[in-house]
Amino acid sequence: MRCSTRLHGLLRSIRPILVLLLFIFPALLIMQDIDVEAHIERTQNGSESSPSSIARDYWPTNGWRNSTPEERGMDSSKLEEMLGRIEQEDWSVSFIIVIKDGYLVFEHFFHRLYRPLGKIDLFSSTRSVTAAVFGIAVEQGYINNLSQSVLDFFPDRTIDNMNSWKESITLENLLTMTSGFGWDEWTTVYGSSDNSYTQMRISRDWTQYILDLPMDTEPGTAWNFCGGDSQLLTAIIENVTDSRASDFAEEHLFTPMNITDFRWLTGAGGVTNGAGGLQMTPHDMAKYGFLYLNNGTWDGNQIIPEEWVQRSLEPQVEITEEGSYGVDSHYGYHWWMHDSSGVCFTHRLIAGRNIFIDPEHDIVVVMACSTPQDYYPQEDLLYEYILGSLIEGVPLTLPLELLIVVGGVAAVVVVLFGVRVKRG
Repeated sequence: MRCSTRLHGLLRSIRPILVLLLFIFPALLIMQDIDVEAHIERTQNGSESSPSSIARDYWPTNGWRNSTPEERGMDSSKLEEMLGRIEQEDWSVSFIIVIKDGYLVFEHFFHRLYRPLGKIDLFSSTRSVTAAVFGIAVEQGYINNLSQSVLDFFPDRTIDNMNSWKESITLENLLTMTSGFGWDEWTTVYGSSDNSYTQMRISRDWTQYILDLPMDTEPGTAWNFCGGDSQLLTAIIENVTDSRASDFAEEHLFTPMNITDFRWLTGAGGVTNGAGGLQMTPHDMAKYGFLYLNNGTWDGNQIIPEEWVQRSLEPQVEITEEGSYGVDSHYGYHWWMHDSSGVCFTHRLIAGRNIFIDPEHDIVVVMACSTPQDYYPQEDLLYEYILGSLIEGVPLTLPLELLIVVGGVAAVVVVLFGVRVKRG
């Protein structure tokens, strides 16, 4: 009897809290922006952690919405610390943009020359976009399969240095940069007469220059950072679609995301420069990363085939320690990736204009260095400060199951209390 009285008193004392929970519970569900049916479907499909399965509350088609780092589970003081480190080390960083959960949580432009909506040259990050456009062309049936011989697309050309290796180069080899061409833009400075990319740019016919190159290795056996592979992809796109690769990209890739302020340069022979000629705004670069973060989907439209995105972001070929600056790296379809973290990125060379995506944490980072230097700090800044700003152990959203349990317990206790009062 005494125990029952104590229980009754306890229930009476906590009843206001439980009633408050019942009122707050629906609001929490709304704030979490949770679709119960979608949650159950994602759980059953085993894709709960995939960004492409997240029900976005908006799409940045008309621009990015702002949020604070803390609202997205990040420590703003760590990001400010990053700015101090850049100034202290005198690193030539041009700008940094951080997108978390689809919201712009941080951006800083270090020079007046760079603005959120001012075009910049993507340099070698262009190559990732070239591969995306190629994937769209494959999906639309312009290309049968990736096992096709590259030379089949240039039947009217007379090609030097022909041998069995050159005849066996496939489209897959171009996408993974394992063509085997004798090409060197890795160990020589851009602008040098020994640099293959420079030699291509001063040639009268870029496509012919690449096709005439001697072979260094058997196709598919060794990775080499080869802008010639990317350039041949754009030449093939233009051959099969009978249109400029830049025009094809505008219609099928850029326009659906409302990317209108861009410029894609052409080389000798009039072919779009698929190895380094794309210019777009930093905010639009973030859109491109966000598209890949969402498996090629944009506001309900599948712009790039999901399977193509997955193949692009999966390790297709290992990069040697010397070639990857000593970190664990693989290469997909014109995307780099770190094995240990799962972070994928578009570029790793001179004046890096880089787009990073981190599917695990739903993050896109756009970063650029303005001048060549011996050390490129982008990856250290990414891991030490940007990913390092994630607040450990604090869920960004409360799990649906926890909210259901809390609400259910509160409801049961209130009902039991009501029954107890009536009986009393």
